Amino acid sequence: MKRRLIALLGISALLLSVCCACAESETKGTTQNMDVSTMKTDAYSLVLPKSVTAEEGKDGALTLFLDGKEVGGVQVIPYENAEDLDIDQIEDEAVREKFEELLALVAPKGPVGHMFSSHVTDTQDTFCLSVFPDPQEQTEEPEETMHYFFPKGDLFYDIFFQQGGIPETEEQVILDSFALAS
Repeated sequence: MKRRLIALLGISALLLSVCCACAESETKGTTQNMDVSTMKTDAYSLVLPKSVTAEEGKDGALTLFLDGKEVGGVQVIPYENAEDLDIDQIEDEAVREKFEELLALVAPKGPVGHMFSSHVTDTQDTFCLSVFPDPQEQTEEPEETMHYFFPKGDLFYDIFFQQGGIPETEEQVILDSFALAS
């Protein structure tokens, strides 16, 4: 079973790399061809394709919907010295422990497959986390959730999307437009 999980992680890493590269090259200029609106909160702003609706929640949270179905959102995660967490240092044991703490905040329900990687958006360099349930505990194909972390002070702004929830180009528009307020 561990081999299966390792193989699944390897395949996910490869697909994630390919998808990120393709999405970046395909979405340059897509907002020119897409009907969009800008959403602003006190802490951040982002561009939403007209097909995606948003509902503001508590403490800066945002839930994204497509055709009435929840497909992602933004959550604010208190995390001391969030700006100091560097994906390039994940091999260091102490830094890896901090990433594991962050994983526990995002996916507190127990063992999950996951992978951290760096990510570049139009507004800043950040890192992402791919999380999927333990395949041993599901009869269906695992549902993957992608989390993109934007640090500011002692907070992470986590933009997350459920796999296949919205078209990739629309997801990329939202992600690339995300900007923290000064």
